[in-house]
Amino acid sequence: MTDKTAEMLKLDTGKKYVTVTEAARHLRVSRNTIYDACRDNEMDFIKVRSSLRVLINFREKYMTVAETAVYLNMSPSTVYEACSLSCDYGQLPHLRVRSRIRIPYSKLIHFAAAGSGAGELAPWPAAGRYESTCR
Repeated sequence: MTDKTAEMLKLDTGKKYVTVTEAARHLRVSRNTIYDACRDNEMDFIKVRSSLRVLINFREKYMTVAETAVYLNMSPSTVYEACSLSCDYGQLPHLRVRSRIRIPYSKLIHFAAAGSGAGELAPWPAAGRYESTCR
């Protein structure tokens, strides 16, 4: 192994190729959503014979729109608007997997801190804390 190859292997960016099932679990979407996104070239992937491997960042945690709305104390429709391309006051950093929106937690902290200018933000929300407000 050359020195350059060894250097490249030491760089752990958190991104790696995983199975469709692992990618779906991490992004909290269905496997069909991942397959559809790969078919339409919306995600980075490689195909080896009949199996797909999807490139995702395992170091990142992703929040749903509902979780983000609770975290930022705003309505889900405001979060959707902030993720839209027509937003004229600063787009919320997000990842689209087909029609699903996932907001990276680390980028949300930087976005919220830049907008508020100070203060500590709440830690990663506890699981099961979010309830649907739609009746």
